[in-house]
Amino acid sequence: EPNKMPFLHGTLSFAGAGVNSRTSHLFVALSPNGMRLGRGTPHESTLGHVVEGMETFERVVANYRRSGYKDTGSLQRALRTKGNAAAADFPLLDRIRAFRLAARR
Repeated sequence: EPNKMPFLHGTLSFAGAGVNSRTSHLFVALSPNGMRLGRGTPHESTLGHVVEGMETFERVVANYRRSGYKDTGSLQRALRTKGNAAAADFPLLDRIRAFRLAARR
């Protein structure tokens, strides 16, 4: 489905590597259009927007930068099959422990 809305700070979308490549990975844009969003990536469509709590995502990014880890993108497949055990060598990574959906406004 083509994206019909611009990516703003806090936009929620499925991640993908091309047409029909979406899995269960979601991302939140940390700046308008991020680094590549909306530029030749029709598989990334706006699902919604974070309405409160963006400071939590910003802390996660700051913690990751402080950790000194290089690229952890290779963990994605292992996390899907092994869960958090796949990240045992990365004790400084943040983990999601709980979430809640906000009521519709």
